[in-house]
Amino acid sequence: MFTGIIRAKGRITAMEQRGGDVRLTVRSQGLPWSEFEVGESIAVNGVCLTAVALHDDGFDTDVSNETLDVTALGGLAVGADVNLEPSLALGERLGGHLVSGHVFALASGFRTSMRAMWRKKALSALTGSVLPSMKYRETRSS
Repeated sequence: MFTGIIRAKGRITAMEQRGGDVRLTVRSQGLPWSEFEVGESIAVNGVCLTAVALHDDGFDTDVSNETLDVTALGGLAVGADVNLEPSLALGERLGGHLVSGHVFALASGFRTSMRAMWRKKALSALTGSVLPSMKYRETRSS
C-alpha cells in the first residue's frame, strides 16, 4: 500500500528488453537505498513495481508488457523523470491516502460531459474506490 505522496524524484537510466518484460533501471539520490531490500514494492509514477536489484543510488525492476500497455509507464524512455514512493510499513504515519498502485480496470470514452463526471463520482461513492482516470462512453437509449 502507498499514500500517494511522492517521496523522491528519479530518472530512468536504462531500459532493457527481457523476453516479454522490460527491465527498468531507476536512479535517484532522494531515498535511502541502503535501507531497501530486493522484493520491496516501489511506486513509479503511481504504479506498484518490485525491486529486483538494488544499487547505491536506485533500483532495477521488471515491468510486464501488460503493465506497459495499460499505464503511463509505456510512454517512458531513457532519461525520463519519474515520481517515486516506497511502500508503507505497518505503523507508519499515512499523511495521505491509501492507494494500491495496481491497475484494476481500463476504460475509454469518446467525450467528457457533466453527466459522465457525476456518474464517475456516484460509482466511486458506491464502490468505495477512487477512479481518477476512468472515462465513460456516453450511450443513449431510445
